Amino acid sequence: MIKILVSIFTIFLASPSIYAEGKYPLDLSQFIEKREQCDHFRGEISGESEMDNAQDINIQLDKYCKGTDKTLSELKNKYKNNKEITNKLNSYESKIESHTTDINSDLFNKYLVDIYQGKTIPPKGYTQQNGIWFDDLGKAVNPPIINFAGSYNIGLHSCGYGCRYYTLTSLIDGKDFSNVLTDFTTNPENNTVTNYFIELFSKPDSNLLQARYYETPDSEDYQDCYFIFKDNKIEKIRNDIKCPIFK
Repeated sequence: MIKILVSIFTIFLASPSIYAEGKYPLDLSQFIEKREQCDHFRGEISGESEMDNAQDINIQLDKYCKGTDKTLSELKNKYKNNKEITNKLNSYESKIESHTTDINSDLFNKYLVDIYQGKTIPPKGYTQQNGIWFDDLGKAVNPPIINFAGSYNIGLHSCGYGCRYYTLTSLIDGKDFSNVLTDFTTNPENNTVTNYFIELFSKPDSNLLQARYYETPDSEDYQDCYFIFKDNKIEKIRNDIKCPIFK
């Protein structure tokens, strides 16, 4: 059973029919409808297994998410010469069927923090249209909710195939701390930091950050590294594991 608990957001689009109906080839339209249902239920996950099971969320994840990683990769290859379709496919996060059994829950629990309960301020440049959030570049993003360190939002942004970057914003006052996440950027065309494809995992009630490094966007082999967010900085916490960066 797929249980996607802490992966940093996929690009979330609220109404599949707006994008799929009549605009794209059948195989792509079918993928969009299934994947966006998957993304909806990913956004409903509470992280409490008993609650999620009671709400049948894990059943829905199995129904709509299973197999979409493979389909996304196949469609990218099939339509690689179609710019419009390629841009659409690049708006979806790859590897959502993550190896969540490998997520170090015990380590996350060692760095628990209280979750801010007040009014939140979205990241600068974020706008909402018809229930869909867009970043300052006009690209669809996930709703800016607290998903890290008690009061922060880690946003995932696409910049093309295999290209992605993360932003970090305090939702209490809107302050931007994205500079601390620049080492997790993946840009195959212009990347002096790393050649790895990097996926981040976080939890709303922990200031631990788990980074998963893949050799390529389609690679199955990965290496996990762990960091802590402290004093507005990201610091490595496990010196016994060699990380691809932060040497």
